[in-house]
Amino acid sequence: EEPAFVQLQDLLKEPFRVLRTRRKSDFDVKPFSLSWEQIRILDLPTCIAAVQLPGDSVRFNLDLDDPIETYLSDDDGWRGIGGQWCMTLGPSSSIERNHEKGLPLLRASAGAFSRLWLGVQSATSLSVGDNLEGEPDLLAAIEGVLRLPRPITDWDG
Repeated sequence: EEPAFVQLQDLLKEPFRVLRTRRKSDFDVKPFSLSWEQIRILDLPTCIAAVQLPGDSVRFNLDLDDPIETYLSDDDGWRGIGGQWCMTLGPSSSIERNHEKGLPLLRASAGAFSRLWLGVQSATSLSVGDNLEGEPDLLAAIEGVLRLPRPITDWDG
């Protein structure tokens, strides 16, 4: 059931290697997989501005890698969410382009950051099993502010 809290595919370098090596052999397996949904931030400033969290704020720089950007052209009208950002999470959350000098740095993929924003996993968990990295103090500060309930995104959750 989605969203999964541990995705083994995140931990494998070549998740479909066995399927490729068995193709057209006596042991060929036709995989069956089904995805109900994909959760991904498309409009980062709007999503972050909607976050209102009680308590203290945490401010940090964010290097966001969005792999889809290599497949988009200037004519597409949307360039993904990658780049350098400066972010505040707290009672009034915001995000602006470019870094602010002297702030701690969080590096993440668009997928890992989307999972963090939704509350699927903690920053520390994502730093172990996904594409998210930062100093332990920054991860702890983010977790102290971003205390979200388990997301229920489907009608039968």
